[in-house]
Amino acid sequence: MVSPSRTSFSLVCLCDRDHRYSFNALLGSLEGEGLLGGALEVELVGDERRLLEACQRLEGERRPFGVAVSAFSTEAFDRYPLISSLRAGFKWAVVMVGGPHATALPESVLRAGAHLAMVGEGERSFPWALRGLWEALNLEPVGSADELVLKAFGGAREVVGGELAGEAIDLDAHLPVSFSLGRFGPIEITRGCPYGCAFCQTSYMFGRRVRHRSVEFICDLVSRMASRGLRDFRFITPNALSYGSSDGVRVNLEALERLLSSLREACKGGRIFFGSFPSEVRPDQISPEVLALLRRFADNRRLVMGAQSGSARMLARCRRGHTADAVVEAVALARDFGFEVWVDFIFGLPGEEEDDARETLRLMRLLSSMGAKLHAHAFMPLPQTPFERESLSPIPPALLREVDLLTSRGMAFGQWRRQMELSRKLSKFLKEENCPSVGVRVEAVAPGPRPY
Repeated sequence: MVSPSRTSFSLVCLCDRDHRYSFNALLGSLEGEGLLGGALEVELVGDERRLLEACQRLEGERRPFGVAVSAFSTEAFDRYPLISSLRAGFKWAVVMVGGPHATALPESVLRAGAHLAMVGEGERSFPWALRGLWEALNLEPVGSADELVLKAFGGAREVVGGELAGEAIDLDAHLPVSFSLGRFGPIEITRGCPYGCAFCQTSYMFGRRVRHRSVEFICDLVSRMASRGLRDFRFITPNALSYGSSDGVRVNLEALERLLSSLREACKGGRIFFGSFPSEVRPDQISPEVLALLRRFADNRRLVMGAQSGSARMLARCRRGHTADAVVEAVALARDFGFEVWVDFIFGLPGEEEDDARETLRLMRLLSSMGAKLHAHAFMPLPQTPFERESLSPIPPALLREVDLLTSRGMAFGQWRRQMELSRKLSKFLKEENCPSVGVRVEAVAPGPRPY
């Protein structure tokens, strides 16, 4: 508990739609550390206008407060002006920026105006940083946010947590939701991915070693959430079928059955969604036994599956670890078990040639004829990945026409045209930033002793 004589630290979070699940976990970590309602006064806002209004109000109190912003690399163009305006416009605001972009390009985020770039897993580092600010605030008066950060951490810098700091988070030690704030959503059950796909940040942010929350912890959360009136339960994982697997590659049917059967009891008559958004399944892990489990215990009759390309060459270049034939076999099997299947494809992958595009088009037509629905994406270079310096390859007009036709028939969907423009913009932005990706640490601290 906080002594009545000690000043609490106000924190306003930009908790918009795209980042609500991340903030649920961060708020859960603050709740677990006993910081909510004591050391911290937390305010959640849903858009930038409300964020600036909250900052203006807190600025009038003439004492430091925190501003927490999360950013994907695909929205860095919009976040950077916001970060700069927060730093320049509010003398008392400690600007904290996290998310995939801050993890990949912390130096760039600091240059944009952040006081603290929150790198990697935040369950320990976020509470540690906030507690440090609160403790420094109560040591002696300060005249600005800059002074507070200087006192707490020696100046603006990265705060590195979890796997990237050499100490992977034990997921069972942290709540992924906040009961005290009523912040609920999908439960993260697995973190890390062994495959290291060249276009995806997951393996490079969280490592290739898979970590799972325990069945007991997950089911206790579901039971408590069901008691609060929640009826639908979804799960965050790079690959739903990796749950309980020691390596994330070999399916552990026993662990999956134990989880799903326990969830069925814990949800108290609610619905279980497994292998659909916001997670997916890998085609090479689909089997009759897996599908029988899902039919028996899960309520969803839709599966999301990643194919990405129909070209063997591109699948190998992207490090996908499966074949196009595996996708066809998985879709056929899932359809036999009564599942609708949404299949992801990425157009314009680096190095993709016309022959590769034709193979992808052939696979799309085949899957569509089998009843699958196609989710079309355009390649976007993401920092911290092997493809971070690559650009969108030319997409053949025939492929674009085919996707338009399938879309008009309700057999395909996606924001791939918007993503094509965003990809070009992002590629230019990353080249102009010219920042080293994660692995090059400068002026970084990890949770540990204070500098004061």
